[in-house]
Amino acid sequence: MALHGVGIVSAEKALTLKIFEGLGLSFTHFGEGEQGQHSEAKIEGGTTLMVDTVDVMKKSNPDFQFSADSCTVHLTFKCESPPKVDELFLKVKATGAVVEKEPFDAFWKQRYSTLKDPASGVHIDIFADL
Repeated sequence: MALHGVGIVSAEKALTLKIFEGLGLSFTHFGEGEQGQHSEAKIEGGTTLMVDTVDVMKKSNPDFQFSADSCTVHLTFKCESPPKVDELFLKVKATGAVVEKEPFDAFWKQRYSTLKDPASGVHIDIFADL
């Protein structure tokens, strides 16, 4: 498993992108619209910064609630295989992490799951390519 990236949920994606573009990052956009619903920028060292709209988050987790006062950061960890996602998910769940989304085969062709650290509010996404 490796830290793949950091995900940010933004209520005003254009503003969030503008701020990070000011740091010199260049984004690739995915989904509908000029800037898509999901954008990614590679950071030196191999980590990916991802910016998602609230709508795209609700597609993968209909119970997702956005609040500018809550933590909207996701740390994403990539596993070698889909079975490793399930294995790591159970291990992290056993530590006391709150389950946001059980492992599932996502429409974007990844085995994906989300947990949350109840002490910090940081989301932990564990995934592998299908």
